[in-house]
Amino acid sequence: MATTIEEAVYSRLTTFAGLAALISTRAYPLIVPVDVTLPAVAYQTISTNPQWSHGGFSGLTQTRVQISTVAADYETAKRVDQQVRAAFNAVAFTINLGTQVESVHVQGAFVDNSLDDYDAVNLAPQAAPVVRTDVILWHEAT
Repeated sequence: MATTIEEAVYSRLTTFAGLAALISTRAYPLIVPVDVTLPAVAYQTISTNPQWSHGGFSGLTQTRVQISTVAADYETAKRVDQQVRAAFNAVAFTINLGTQVESVHVQGAFVDNSLDDYDAVNLAPQAAPVVRTDVILWHEAT
C-alpha cells in the first residue's frame, strides 16, 4: 500500500529535529485531543488538486494541509509554529516508511498562510492559543 500524504506530514512533524524537540510525537489528525500534554499539533488536508496537462495527468498533486498548533500559552504556540514553518517552508523531502513503494516524494513545500486563533475546548473554561498554518505540498501522486 502506498504511503499517503497525511502519513508523510505526520512523519515530517515528528522527525524534524527542532519541532520534535517541542512536540515529540504529539501530532494528531484533525484535532488535538483534550487530554494530551501541550504543546501539540493537529493536521488536516484542506484540498487536493491533481495537476493536469493536455497530455493527461502530470503525476503531480498539489495538496493544502493546515497545521494547527495548540499550546498552553501564546508564546509557546508561536515558538512551535516557527518550527512548523521551518519544517515545511521552501523544502523538498522524501518520506520512506518501508520500501520504495511506501514513499512520498514532496518536490516542494511552502508556507502559504497563517492565522492566530484560540481553542475553547482544550483548556475549558479558558481558551488555548492556536496558530493555524497552511502549507502547500507539491508531491507525486499516491
